[in-house]
Amino acid sequence: MVSNRYDNCKVADINDEAHNGLPNVALNCGNSPRVATYDGVKYLVNTLKTPADATNCKVTAINNSDKAAGTCHYTNGPSKATFWSSFDAVPTTLASANGYATETQFFNENDLIVVKEKDTTPGKIVRPRLWRQVSNQAPYVPVPSGCNLIQVEALAQAVDKTIMTCVPTDSNAPLGVYTWSPAEGLTEVLGMAGTEDNLARAISISGTLGGGYGVTPSGSAQAFQVSLPGL
Repeated sequence: MVSNRYDNCKVADINDEAHNGLPNVALNCGNSPRVATYDGVKYLVNTLKTPADATNCKVTAINNSDKAAGTCHYTNGPSKATFWSSFDAVPTTLASANGYATETQFFNENDLIVVKEKDTTPGKIVRPRLWRQVSNQAPYVPVPSGCNLIQVEALAQAVDKTIMTCVPTDSNAPLGVYTWSPAEGLTEVLGMAGTEDNLARAISISGTLGGGYGVTPSGSAQAFQVSLPGL
């Protein structure tokens, strides 16, 4: 058992690296972000530090280097993506220059965080950003030509590569799939033959394989796996 009965804890993530025989487990216990570490006999649950002005925080993911990423919420301001450089560290947060909310979406073994920046006004576009924990500095993921917006669907764990769904500017054009990495930039992934919309859903640990599904003219989904360019 990782946590105690009736403690209201839910698992958020688990890593691959064994500590004293078992992996670390990230937990959200009500409004308290915690990490459970195994001491060889039992799991010990420790609470991650939160910013002084935050009302609560949620942990999204941990990696094998004992680092964590999540989102903290505030009474008098928008939420902020949050990074813990260790399980006992004071966290770093990402504030939007536009005053928008930032939320952690994905976190990998290279400490790269995919952040969703979004206006809290309903219907406003969400923009993905890539954060390496330099305070308040996170470049936007570039939007391919012909796309109104992009949605990061997955982040490779071993390399800094994302797979994304493109929502086209032309409402009559089909959804498409792209990858992005610092080394390769934007690359279009060819859709499955016989389908219209193509949506990304997964990327392998190494960033060499992607998965998703295409939608046929009749409206049924057809899953695909594809080799990704580069790397």
